[in-house]
Amino acid sequence: MLNTSNTLDEEFGESIPASVDAPHIRFAPKETKEAFELYRKSVNQKDRQSAADAASRAEAAAKQSLSELCGALQNVSPKAAIQLLYGERHDCLYDYMLPKGGEIFSLSRGAWLIGVYGNGTDNSRYGALIAFNKYVRWVAAHLIKRHIATFADLDDTECLASFLPSQLEISRLVEPETRMMWIVDEISASIGRWVDNNLPTVSDLIGSKPMEVAAENIHEAVSSLWSAYSDKKTAIEEPYSATLLKDIPEGLIRALTARRPTALSEASVEEALLGEEPTTTPFVHIEDTTWVLNRSAWLDHRDDVLFRFAMKESPRDKEGQVFEDVTASMLRKWGPREVAWKSSVDLLSPKSRKCKDEIDIFGCSDDIAFIGECKANRLSRNNLSVGVSFETVVLDKAVSQLETRITHWYEGWRPDGINPCKASEVIGFAITFSSYGGMLWQSESLIKEDAPVQHAVIPLHSLIFAMSILDGPQDLKRYLEYREAFITSGAVNHDELEYMLTFIAALKGLKVTIPKNLLDENARILFIQYELDEEGKSIDPRKYSNQQDWKQQFRDDLWDNSKPVNL
Repeated sequence: MLNTSNTLDEEFGESIPASVDAPHIRFAPKETKEAFELYRKSVNQKDRQSAADAASRAEAAAKQSLSELCGALQNVSPKAAIQLLYGERHDCLYDYMLPKGGEIFSLSRGAWLIGVYGNGTDNSRYGALIAFNKYVRWVAAHLIKRHIATFADLDDTECLASFLPSQLEISRLVEPETRMMWIVDEISASIGRWVDNNLPTVSDLIGSKPMEVAAENIHEAVSSLWSAYSDKKTAIEEPYSATLLKDIPEGLIRALTARRPTALSEASVEEALLGEEPTTTPFVHIEDTTWVLNRSAWLDHRDDVLFRFAMKESPRDKEGQVFEDVTASMLRKWGPREVAWKSSVDLLSPKSRKCKDEIDIFGCSDDIAFIGECKANRLSRNNLSVGVSFETVVLDKAVSQLETRITHWYEGWRPDGINPCKASEVIGFAITFSSYGGMLWQSESLIKEDAPVQHAVIPLHSLIFAMSILDGPQDLKRYLEYREAFITSGAVNHDELEYMLTFIAALKGLKVTIPKNLLDENARILFIQYELDEEGKSIDPRKYSNQQDWKQQFRDDLWDNSKPVNL
């Protein structure tokens, strides 16, 4: 880990390009790069007026980039989108060319944008590359604009409501969180089983059978395309999208297909790019064919889409039940041994059984009880609601509920049942939708009434990722405490993988400390970021989960197939 200070000194200024958005700035327009250089110098010179000028220039450059992007979309045909995605032009794989910036920026989101907002007749590869290039330039300009705007106000005490929307936008654009396909498969399958039992009227759309078909299609498509690439084949039997959508219910396809706008405007394009639409409607219908243009959303984020679908079909007073029940089911299957997990558990007062607290997620072991609060709040199209909803729903409501439940536990409140939980110690955590993954759960965001919040806030995908490496209840307790200690000490981290790898390092006997004694009151810890290599991304512990030591094997596989990305 790197220890840096918020003090605006030369060392901090020089570190900016290396620490934030470094891979993206080289794709930015000239005007954006000039604004960024001005900002970097203003930081070194502690010149807030120049920093404000840099922010203004970056804003203008981003607007110009958006205008150029919309101009390209006016000319390109929606059908040109398939030129960007390997495997869609299935009969001429040899002709595929990775667009410039495609190794950094999401090809899927770029293709989705062209498919939905393309308004011209040029369906050539050249036309697609021009539009994607303009998309890349806009994303780079927007990221730098956001970065300058955030850090230019470094000395201001801006409220959470303005900071979190910016972080969510950045997270959606660069997708910093490690996503593993097996976790998405497992969550989706659990949602399907829940729908079978609780929403039988839509089980033909998102029940266990269609979810099983979707997972099989995905693995067939991925395997087929990877094999073709490895063997240098020139063609595959059918387009990648056709394999993904084979035998998927028509009703589900319609529900997840994006609607083309009536008119192309800069406002609508920007709203789509910064919102959830590319994720929640990853399919695009062009002429007589439906394509999975945002394939990364369908492969790696479809649990978010399915949760929203199930919640929409549920009675209003039971909207969050699917999230709670699926979370408990996943913890039972993948969490630490010797912990019994349940959802919707009542804590009863020892003085009166009429007094009770309803707990979303409850885990009991011999020594420790775990109390989880699920917050399945759906984000509106307006990103400004993110800060408000996180502060009111997660920080205020969830944390206050956890504090109340934990206080009651120590006062003797216990669940009713034949086998009562005898654990004396208790620890709490809050669970959010996976779509919050990749945001900064840093100390400024976890302060309530001038004191650090002592409860972990974890998106579901991250929670299952972490739980799958933990052996027993004491490991879970240590992980939650260790993770929260880093965060409330000022750790800045976008990805659960960093917490997991440092925790695994400690398990391996490597020294990992929280250097509080090295920090002044304005300092923060910057994590050394890691990513999984190509082999690591395909790790699937389900292949050896029937073995007694599978968690150890999973930890070793993650450790052996990770690499630092910002050293």
